[in-house]
Order: sequence, then C-alpha cells, then structure tokens
Amino acid sequence: MVFMLAAAAAREETCALADAGDAFDPASAHAAGLDLSRLLWVRCGGNPEHALKAADLLVEAGGFGLVALDLGDVAAAVARRIPMAAWYRLRRAIENTPTILLLVEREQTVKSCAARRAVPGGVGGDVGPHRTRGVNYVYGDPWGGARPIVSCTADFSPYVEETSRATAVISIDGLVRRIAEAIARRAAERDLAVNVAVAANPDLAVHGARGFPGVTVMEPGREAGLPIALLDAPEEIALTLALWGIRTFGEFAALPADGVAERLGEEGARLHRLARGAGERPLAPANPAPPFEESLDLETPVALLEPLAFVLGRLLLCAHLESRGLAAHELKLTLALEGAAPHERTMRLPYPMRSAATFLKLLSLDLEMHPPGAPVTAVSLAAEAVNPRVVQHGLFLPLAPEPQKLELTLARIARLVGEGNAGAPVLADTHRGRRGPQALRLFRPPLAAEVAAPEGRPARLNARGVRGRVLESAGPWRTSGDWWLADAWARDEWDVALSDGALYLLCRDLRDGRWFVEGDYD
Repeated sequence: MVFMLAAAAAREETCALADAGDAFDPASAHAAGLDLSRLLWVRCGGNPEHALKAADLLVEAGGFGLVALDLGDVAAAVARRIPMAAWYRLRRAIENTPTILLLVEREQTVKSCAARRAVPGGVGGDVGPHRTRGVNYVYGDPWGGARPIVSCTADFSPYVEETSRATAVISIDGLVRRIAEAIARRAAERDLAVNVAVAANPDLAVHGARGFPGVTVMEPGREAGLPIALLDAPEEIALTLALWGIRTFGEFAALPADGVAERLGEEGARLHRLARGAGERPLAPANPAPPFEESLDLETPVALLEPLAFVLGRLLLCAHLESRGLAAHELKLTLALEGAAPHERTMRLPYPMRSAATFLKLLSLDLEMHPPGAPVTAVSLAAEAVNPRVVQHGLFLPLAPEPQKLELTLARIARLVGEGNAGAPVLADTHRGRRGPQALRLFRPPLAAEVAAPEGRPARLNARGVRGRVLESAGPWRTSGDWWLADAWARDEWDVALSDGALYLLCRDLRDGRWFVEGDYD
C-alpha cells in the first residue's frame, strides 16, 4: 500500500488514506519514499464504519489520484459484515473517474472496487481634472498607525489618496480656499497641526503643503520659492544640482528642459516638470473595502441547530463580497446566548471563497461539533475580505482536488472522526525507533508479548493476534535516547519472520526486560 501511495505521489498526484486501525507510520513511509505533503491521512480510531464513510467522502470529493482504504487491522468476520451496498456505492463513485481506490484487508471479502486507470503517453478608475489639495503634518503622527489624516480629509471628498503616512491628497472643486480653511479647522479640532495647500495637480499640492505653513493656494509661479530638497531627488541627481548651485524650484525650472534631459536622464526630466508645477499624474484615490458584517436579533431564542442554520442562510455575505469583486478568507460567527456568555467561532478558510452553499455547510458542520450552550438570541456574521484567488487550469497539470470541495470534505470528515484526526502527516522530531526502507504498520498501542529466547535470540512469539515459531530473525539493533526526559527509552529491536508468513518488528525494553510487538511490515 505504501509503495502504491509513493508511486502516485511521485507523479505529483494528491493521495488519501482512510486508516481504520491507525496503523500508518509516517516515519517508515517517508523512508520508503512517500512524499507526506501529498498525502491526506484520516485516522479512524479502530472504527471500520468511519473509515468506510471517510473513503466515500474522499471519493465523492474527487481530484485524488489514489484513495486507500486500510482495513488490514479489521477482523475478517467484521469486514464480511459490511453491507455489499457500501462496496457498490464506492465502485459506482469511481466509475469514469481517474481515481484509483485501493482496498487493504486481511483476506479478500469483496471484488476489486478500483476503476481501470487510463495512462496516456482592486476596482479602480481615473478621476477627472479636479483641483486637488495636499495636507501634511508639521510633526510626527501621534496616533501611530491610526492614519487620522486620511479620516480627516475623507470628510470633505470621496477621492482620497494616501500619498505617504503623513500626507493625503484629495480632489475638490468650487470655493477651494474656504474648503482648505475648513479642513484646517477640522484637523485642529482633532489636535492635528497641519499645512494645507491647493494646487492644480496632486504633486504640486503635496509640495506646497510640505513647503508653506498654514493654508496656501498655489497660484502660478508660487512654487518657485520652494526648496529643491522637496523633490526627493535621487542622491546622484541631488548632488549634481548642488554642484550647479540649484537651491529652489524656480532655479531648477529656469534650466532648459532638453539640456536637463540630456544630462540627468529621464528621472531628471520628470523632476524638472515637477519643479515647473507641470505634473500630469492622475489622482489615485484609495478604495478601502467596507466592513463585511451582518447581524440579526431574534424575536424568540433558538435552541435547535436546524432553525439556526436557516437564520445563518439570511446573513451570508456572498452578494456583498461579489459586488465588490472580493472573497472571504475568514468567517467569524458570534452568537448571543440567553443567560450565558457569547459563543464565538472563527473559521480560517484555506483559500478565498464566496460560495453561499459552502459557507452555510461549513458553519453548520462547525456548530454541530461545537454547539452553543444555551438558546441563541442574536446572530452576527463577519467576513475578512481579500482578493479572490485566480487559478490557471491546464490539461497536463497533476490531479488534485478542488480546494472548495476539499475544505467541505475535511469539515465532514472532522465531524465524523473528530478534529485533529485528518490532515497531512508530519515527521516527529525524535530518533526513537529504527526505520529502514521497508514500510511499517504500527500497532497502537504496541502488543505485549511473551517471547522464548533460549540463546538470547527470539525463538517463539506469543501476543494478541500474533503467535508462532520464529523462522528467521535479524538483530538486535540497540537504540536509546531522551535520557534527560521522563519518557526516556532504551531497547533492542529485532526483525522476525514467523511461521505464519508475516514479518514483525519485535522490541525488548532494556529497562524492565518486557517484550512487545511494535508493528508488522507492509
């Protein structure tokens, strides 16, 4: 089984394992060549019905190159009691799909369910020619990251460009001086010391606000007295201008444009246009997304999950997200409870989505696993909005499940087998145990054994479900570690081939002399 999973992962396909007996060993599988990052491992805690249902959900999700159903630790009598309708359902589910379904069991109880696999060779826009003004702090920002200057200017125009942390540019028209004075008064009410400048283009307004105190209307030629340092020229150009004796905008603007372009290049020509007050760039207003949140107060408390799911269906924010061209990366559900503290659940989605059916199903499954402790009196749902993910599909890309279907499938499996029992396996940060290239099926917990070793080598083994005469043995390999911890280990390991034809990993604890069978080789 492990080598079939490794072969599918080597083809860059996504694989899944429904492990009925929790026998999968990530360390030995990794040593056998399996890429664990391409495997979804579902631990079913010894429940074959859960393993069968998990395999059904995985096949239904689609996109897996190989789905393995491991019933190797399930007694044959139990496997034969599984209804034939379950196998028929699995067989029909994989028909006409590229997915391989691999069934592992102690003895053949059903025909193959695997289908034959055919192997071939931000919304934005231009702003019209409005007059603009620049606003700048005289000193640092006392609010840290609160950006009060942006909120202050947004009271006067919907077109606000945050030029820098302490500078905002907005578009205005009409009585520009009165508007500039009004914004200065509004800033003073908020304890902000600002300079305000009104000019014909955004760059000139910014330079005027940085160079002149108070409220200034930038009439033609007014920029000539501004210091050249306000252009923020590159160091090389700034040094050249200093050697030429250029100190103000007016002195720089008096130079011929062609000569400046020949000596200072394209960047110098751009700075020369700014010094003349001839900037031509359009205003780039910020377009922050509104908060995506819906709330609903219930007339009567709701105690059952089914009517609560109906209420959630009215609060889904998909239409609002789609109207803004956004998707949700996180959902936060808050339930006000009768006579109890609010019940809060946060769902971090694996990728941005905005499917109402998926949201409702994920929220319902989460509430089934984490139900509120009292009747619900109010519901609030908030979404963290981000840009949607753009996926480029192709005919020759490796097989992989759709993220949206996979997320819903994982939620259903988590409700079935419990949270933390489904995901990608990872290697434990330990040297405990010897792992060779042969895949190992672990017994969790290890089987206590009685071993006859007359000459120091195992000769006969007797454990629950494992007994027989030792035909061949290799070892011992002595390992120890973590002597500074409470769970330190020191043991001898043997590979033993029994008369029943199986190969087992047999261990002897050197601290107390106990024998145990850790697993059998795949």
